[in-house]
Amino acid sequence: MTADVGIETSRRANALVIPAHLVQVDKTSGKTYVNKLDGKQVVRVEISLGLRSGSDIEVVSGLAAGDKVLTPLAAEQAATAAKSSGAFGMIREMHDKVSNTQGQ
Repeated sequence: MTADVGIETSRRANALVIPAHLVQVDKTSGKTYVNKLDGKQVVRVEISLGLRSGSDIEVVSGLAAGDKVLTPLAAEQAATAAKSSGAFGMIREMHDKVSNTQGQ
């Protein structure tokens, strides 16, 4: 006979939670950050983390509900596209990359 048991160690109401793979760590300072889309620009935003549950992590400060956070690869591609072809090119290139990824 076997049993699976889950133990809840903590809970927070109305927590802002994002997928943990979006969080990056600065190798020099050790600070955590994400790449946030701010209008047509990608900005690096320092965040403070809280509880973690599986693949999700709580953001205590640095982001607000509704902020758009990019994966590291998407942020890099957006920055490259913005430098080479302006905002329209950035949007077009990001769309093409997403479309190609979903088709695989």
